[in-house]
Amino acid sequence: MEVWVVIPVRRLKNAKSRLSKVLDERLRREFSVKMFLDVLDSVVSCGSVKRVLVVTPDTDVLKFSRSFGVETLFEEFEEGVNKAVFKALNHCVREEFLPIVVLPSDVPLLQPEDLDRVVRMGCREPSVVISPSLRFDGTNLLFLNPPNILKTFYYEQNSFFSHLAECFRLGVKVSVYVSRRIMLDVDCYEDLAEFLRLGEGKNSYRFLREKGLKLLG
Repeated sequence: MEVWVVIPVRRLKNAKSRLSKVLDERLRREFSVKMFLDVLDSVVSCGSVKRVLVVTPDTDVLKFSRSFGVETLFEEFEEGVNKAVFKALNHCVREEFLPIVVLPSDVPLLQPEDLDRVVRMGCREPSVVISPSLRFDGTNLLFLNPPNILKTFYYEQNSFFSHLAECFRLGVKVSVYVSRRIMLDVDCYEDLAEFLRLGEGKNSYRFLREKGLKLLG
């Protein structure tokens, strides 16, 4: 089975503000780009992925994504992840009706085999696969087969359980893929410390080490 991967990316300005005590604005912006690069590396290396779409209001992210050879969708206004995903899903359905995996840009530990496993879990239509965030409040991966099977709830405070509840309401088969590599999105000091413990070999890990962030690990 082949799939779309959709990656919503917010503006880089003021990115990762909760890391401001250890990284200044410039370093947070650069770190965000390195994490995005790690995600793209894994996505384009995955045999199950046929097409990749990055949706963003940030022109620098657009240029970087295009140089990487993936498709892009420009948001004129930043209206939140849910609307970005909705716009991207509609675009994908019009272009080529394939199952869709929605991923954030800040899960740098992601590996191609994670995506392959998720696709195998959800290969029988209709099906949804969800990976929660580390604190089981957010949604760090959402696989939709078919792509229009589910309304998304990224704007909810607890989107993981909102997505589960919607699957139960619709009677749709739903599986939960639990992997620390996907569950660790780097948002706060504790996440950063965990990433420095596990992320050796990643672009974003090398970046942090080059900038002297060793005490956290």
